[in-house]
Amino acid sequence: MRKTARSAVKQAAWSGGGAVLGGLLLGPIGGLVGGISGSVIGFMQADNYDGIVQQMLQLEGDRRERLVQAVGGVLTAAGATASQFESPEAFRGALVDLASQRQIRDKLWQACLCAMEED
Repeated sequence: MRKTARSAVKQAAWSGGGAVLGGLLLGPIGGLVGGISGSVIGFMQADNYDGIVQQMLQLEGDRRERLVQAVGGVLTAAGATASQFESPEAFRGALVDLASQRQIRDKLWQACLCAMEED
């Protein structure tokens, strides 16, 4: 997880730095070109890593189950109804809807981090 965060921040720094530098030198068009150029350089400089979603999909049974229960608990505490857990589409809708709130998003992130920790 740390490798993922470190690599993503590194890529973002290259992208943002390129956009700022390009914008300072050539205005809005320079910002666009610099952002694209910085993104390409960041991609080439980044270590190979799995995103958080891929890491969660690779969780073994018990840890994955804890994650699902923790996310369900956060959503239920936030006001999700039982009908929103009946189908993947309803669950996704509830997750997207409730995760737009910062405090819910923070709790969901904490649940993900706890599920990723070693026992």
